[in-house]
Amino acid sequence: INTTVIASPSLSISRKAGEGNGVVVSWLAAATGYILEWTDSLRPPVWSTVPVTPAPSGGLMTVTLDVGTTNKFFRLRAAQ
Repeated sequence: INTTVIASPSLSISRKAGEGNGVVVSWLAAATGYILEWTDSLRPPVWSTVPVTPAPSGGLMTVTLDVGTTNKFFRLRAAQ
């Protein structure tokens, strides 16, 4: 029996300088077939696709979002 384990790509999240509540979420562009989702709570999580299309930039896929003043949690979900 052969087993292959494929790790999910890691997300990087940083504040957008000078943008108030803006954040930049990015991951390796080579990690294709993923959908970026977010939720306000993990108890229980209700995941939604972020309303912005990721754009390639320097080997990364990036999304700039205004997260407001509430908590936001992010994940990449493999597309079906």
